[in-house]
Amino acid sequence: MLHRTLDTIHSANLQQVVVVTGFQSDRIEKSIAQYPVEIVRNPCYLQGLGTSLRAGIHSLPDSCSGAIIFLADMPDISADVPDRLVRAHLISEDRICVPAFSGQRGNPVLWPRRFFGDLGTIEGDTGGRHLIRKFSGHVQEVPVHSNSILHDIDTVQDLRLRSIRPLAS
Repeated sequence: MLHRTLDTIHSANLQQVVVVTGFQSDRIEKSIAQYPVEIVRNPCYLQGLGTSLRAGIHSLPDSCSGAIIFLADMPDISADVPDRLVRAHLISEDRICVPAFSGQRGNPVLWPRRFFGDLGTIEGDTGGRHLIRKFSGHVQEVPVHSNSILHDIDTVQDLRLRSIRPLAS
């Protein structure tokens, strides 16, 4: 699943890719060694998604104008989604760029640097959805052509439906 997500990210030609690991870091890092990514370990991963988000955001250089937050459990995202987000960001750098399909918002989301501080305060097992609501006047919906932005994998059954093999023990 992570390999499919990284393949998409790699095909989108983004400048820097940071992978935040927590549970089974050694195993995951070994599994993705062939990818040109920076690894950031999150020793606080048990405290929730917010700690991984903070670890990734804090690792970015000052020259970074924005960050697309990908979720590893969304392996069906196609490369045109991040491409569209980047194009929208280049036009209006201060907007949170959210992909939308048939009026529904999804992931990944591109966050401009001006919101990195807010992302760095997220706690617990939440992502940035509440910040998107809080800063709704700064959100730009970016139309995409696939509902893949709406679907993640939460169960073994979800994996089976997509014919994705779990990482071998």
